[in-house]
Amino acid sequence: MIACKLGYDKIAKLYIQNGANVNTIGRNGNTSLHEVAGSNHINLIKMLLKANADPNVTNKNGKTALDIAISKEYCNIINVLQPKEE
Repeated sequence: MIACKLGYDKIAKLYIQNGANVNTIGRNGNTSLHEVAGSNHINLIKMLLKANADPNVTNKNGKTALDIAISKEYCNIINVLQPKEE
């Protein structure tokens, strides 16, 4: 979903409300969650997770959205994507 990559949260929300599959893998091998994790849009990360985006999906390079956030040092996104201790 290009709206996610560009940080257009209102447009992304409309897509999600109208049934967009948040786990679709794009031509580049990334899901929307991967794209947003690399763009540091925390509100979109939360929106995608609420819409059941799978944080465990790996891209064609074997990276999860968390891996991408770690490589970019986006601490706020890392905190949201990291599995919670029970």
